[in-house]
This record gives sequence, structure tokens and C-alpha cells, in this order.
Amino acid sequence: MTEKQRASKTNTFAVTASTVPIMAFTKNPTRKSAFITNAGSVTVYLTSAQNKPYTEGLPIEAGDWLEDDSSTAELWLVTYSSTSNCRCKEDTW
Repeated sequence: MTEKQRASKTNTFAVTASTVPIMAFTKNPTRKSAFITNAGSVTVYLTSAQNKPYTEGLPIEAGDWLEDDSSTAELWLVTYSSTSNCRCKEDTW
């Protein structure tokens, strides 16, 4: 990896996903990648908007993770039931 390919800033934070959608990442045109790990015990779904149902989201099983290195749009997390503790990392240029 060359120096130009590396991100210049990293932000890590915790998010509690629940049945009410929560924005994990704001729209960010300088985002290089978004990483989410599901440290909880229920499946979390990644959606592209607050009004999207969990059934249209990408599932992140308990103990699993997902990385998005192509989107700079808002990303939301929601569960079918209960809550789940997630850890997020955003790399930007």
C-alpha cells in the first residue's frame, strides 16, 4: 500500500443499534471506508436510509463485521428486536 492509498484520519466509536434506526455514519465525501463490528447477540442490519426496513438491510450477524469501501452516503443500523452493541470505524482522506 502506498502512502497515497492510506487514510489520513481514523475515527472509532460505539453505537447501540435497536429497533429504532440510528445513523452510524453521516454523509462524508472524504470517507475512504466504514467498518462495523457487531459485538452484541442479535443481528444488526445496515441500511441506506432511516426509513428503510431492516428487511432491506445487509445483515451483520452477532460477532461478525462488515466493511464498506465504496460509499460516502449516510449509513444506518437497525435490529429486528432487542439492542446490539456495535463498534464503528471511519477512515477518511
